[in-house]
Amino acid sequence: MTADSMLLSLLVSASLGALIGLERQWSGQHGPGEASEIGVRTFTLWAVLGNVAALLSAAGAPYLFIAGFLAGTALLLVHHSILSRSLEQIQGLTTMTATLLTYLIGGLVAWEHTRVGVVLAVSIILILASKRRLHRWIERFTREDLHAALQFAAITGVVLPIAPNHEYGPYGAFNPFSIWLMVVLVAGIGFFGYVAMRVLGPRAGLGALGVLGGLASSTATTLACSRMSRERPALSTEFAAAVVLACSMMLGRGAVLCFAISFDAFLAVWPFLLVMSLPGVAYGAWVFLRGGRRGNGEPGPPVANPLSLKHALRFAVLYFVIVLLSRAALARYGSAGLLAVSVISGLNDMSSITLSVSQLVAKAQLLPATAAKAIVLAVMSNTLLKTALAFALASPKARRSILLVMTPTVALGFLAWWIAG
Repeated sequence: MTADSMLLSLLVSASLGALIGLERQWSGQHGPGEASEIGVRTFTLWAVLGNVAALLSAAGAPYLFIAGFLAGTALLLVHHSILSRSLEQIQGLTTMTATLLTYLIGGLVAWEHTRVGVVLAVSIILILASKRRLHRWIERFTREDLHAALQFAAITGVVLPIAPNHEYGPYGAFNPFSIWLMVVLVAGIGFFGYVAMRVLGPRAGLGALGVLGGLASSTATTLACSRMSRERPALSTEFAAAVVLACSMMLGRGAVLCFAISFDAFLAVWPFLLVMSLPGVAYGAWVFLRGGRRGNGEPGPPVANPLSLKHALRFAVLYFVIVLLSRAALARYGSAGLLAVSVISGLNDMSSITLSVSQLVAKAQLLPATAAKAIVLAVMSNTLLKTALAFALASPKARRSILLVMTPTVALGFLAWWIAG
């Protein structure tokens, strides 16, 4: 490394350290409970220290960087202990952790991983600056939510590494690794919507409730909004729009699942899913962008945490059954049998059949066009079920609006199914 590149490395490291220190110093001056004595100068020096130690390690002292990190850790621990005693209260470890990471950032820049160092520095600044917002978000989760997430993460961390990735049983339908991987994929998408609903809260409005509810559970959103339309008939149009938006998001979720498993299946089905989603998206946009009520203060739908172990195991069993039925029907009755399974599966859950046929396409056991027909049939079956639920539970005005949108959705589905054939 030339002298000019070394100087540039030191300058970049010092700048990144200063930015992190600026956030810490500002928080110390404007936020109660923050350690304000560590700021711009200290973090700048830590970044430079890491950079110099890394340069010297590369120049012939290979253990200097590690020794510097260990010595710095010991120094910060002693400082933390003295500070806690002097203030007679336990101090947080956030600033100390950020300091050690700043040392490592200096090393990354010295080793010419500048882009990684910049990304890490920006990520640290965002995390540090979001303390109060993160705390407010976390407060919206229940103990059951956190327990379910931790339990699911622990089970997944144990199951996926040791689960055999081989097919067993009739038609090779039982693959432990594949089944649990599908559970993680579906639960992850659902949990994204669930977290967003929790974070935004009921003040997000019925439009956001429909979109995010569709990611978490379109069925639960349909049931909840249909019931609430009877309790608040003045908001029937907005509740109906939330229902059709949730059903439209279900189609987007199906496209994402296809893309994750088989790009060929995705290419075959996405135009049909896009066309079928147009009536719901257009109606929802018309309702919520024309200046209608936002629905602030309305309760969110009672959606179960998608990461609950009970929910995950139920989906795993359902997915295995659908895979078994799909392969058995395809082997015995050809594509006609598979399409019949799609209709039945769609009445309960669209994700299972979507993943199942996508895997068949990925293994070259099914044509992408046939997979597209199966997914479209499952969508139509699921849409008809939700329409029936809304018809039974919604207010008359919401019922009419939902029927007005769902009818062309199903009609477009039949057209897509005919074109795919």
